[in-house]
Amino acid sequence: MNMGPFHPSQIVLSVLLAFIAGVLTWRYYCWARRRLEAWARDHQVRVLRQEWRLFLRGPYDGLGKYVVFKIRAADASGVERTGWVRLGGFWSGLWSGESHVVWEREPQPPSEESAPRP
Repeated sequence: MNMGPFHPSQIVLSVLLAFIAGVLTWRYYCWARRRLEAWARDHQVRVLRQEWRLFLRGPYDGLGKYVVFKIRAADASGVERTGWVRLGGFWSGLWSGESHVVWEREPQPPSEESAPRP
């Protein structure tokens, strides 16, 4: 009996491997988000928006095993900034406790011209 180009066991194995890869990717993403939350607590900022960047990694190259997020964050006084947060080391990925942030631009204090006049 001809079963076509693939044996049923090959199909089952392929589906199982794809499922395992998906679960591991999801777990890694959850781990990265927890690390980002810990980074925000340590730096006393509140993350308003986050994007996990796999390819377009801003100021960071795409070679390392670290995770890069593009974020919008607010500090305790409510000043909002956007920037790039790198979590993990080049070789060790998230196993490393390293973190680095590059802000797109530093917040500017309001100028006298923009202040409301009485």
